[in-house]
Amino acid sequence: MIAAACTNGNPDGCYMKGASANKLAWTSPTPALATSNRLQNQPTTIRPLRGPKAMSTVNPVQPAPEPPRWTFLTHHARVLLEIARDPEVRLREIAIGIGITERTVQTIVNDLREGGYVTCERVGRHNRYQLNADQHFRYPTEADLPVRRLIDIFSERDLPSGSLRSGRPAQLDGRM
Repeated sequence: MIAAACTNGNPDGCYMKGASANKLAWTSPTPALATSNRLQNQPTTIRPLRGPKAMSTVNPVQPAPEPPRWTFLTHHARVLLEIARDPEVRLREIAIGIGITERTVQTIVNDLREGGYVTCERVGRHNRYQLNADQHFRYPTEADLPVRRLIDIFSERDLPSGSLRSGRPAQLDGRM
C-alpha cells in the first residue's frame, strides 16, 4: 500500500475508481478540489483496489504483444491472395481472416476491380471473383511484373492453419 496524506487532509476523501490491482489511479471527491490541490502541490493518496475489481489478467512484467506497425504485404495484396485461394470467398470471411473490417475489404475489392485485377460475377446470393493475374503491379519499380508472380509465391506454400476455405483453386484467366 502506498502511504501518503490525502490532498484535503481526509484520508477517506480520495478513493480509487476504475483501476485494477496492477494499475493505480485516483479520483478526487470534486474536480474543483483536484484542480486546487494541483496548484497547491499537495500530496495525494493512491491506494490499490481490493476485492473483485482487483483481479486482473494483465501481467505487469510482460505487456500484451502489439501488432506489428508495418508488414511487407498491404491489405490489397492480402485481399487479392484470399480471392486467389477461393474465388467464392465472402467479404466477411476475408475481413475476419485478415483482421480488417468488412467495409475496408469492400473498398479494396472495388479498388482491385477498378484497377483491372479482379472481375466479379454475381452467382445467386454471393459473388464469384476471377483474377486477371497478367495485370502488372502498379508501382513503377515493379510495373514490369505481373501479379501472377505474387500469387504463385503464396499458392506454392501450404495454406496457414487460420486460412479461410481451402480446396477450391482460383481461376486465373483459365490458368493456375
